[in-house]
Amino acid sequence: VIVVSVVAKSPYMAAMTTFFLVTAYWVLHYIAAEIDHPFGDDPNDLDVEEMQCRFNRTLISLLSPLSQKVPSFKPRSHCVSASVGALASAAI
Repeated sequence: VIVVSVVAKSPYMAAMTTFFLVTAYWVLHYIAAEIDHPFGDDPNDLDVEEMQCRFNRTLISLLSPLSQKVPSFKPRSHCVSASVGALASAAI
């Protein structure tokens, strides 16, 4: 506020600038307070119960026999020969 009173040319400009700065500081304070407490009952808070249910479903799906098997990989013969030829020509 003291800096604004020194820099501003008129009292109206000093009042407007001070009002803007104080409002900006309060807005930042309330945003920081909301970020500091993301879990709760407010409409914009994180839904921890849904997140936990989704995490549990993912863990249960990892116990499935299909997720335990490693997929097999068999390269095609024409793809392998083309890749080897490309690597040989790039090395030269």
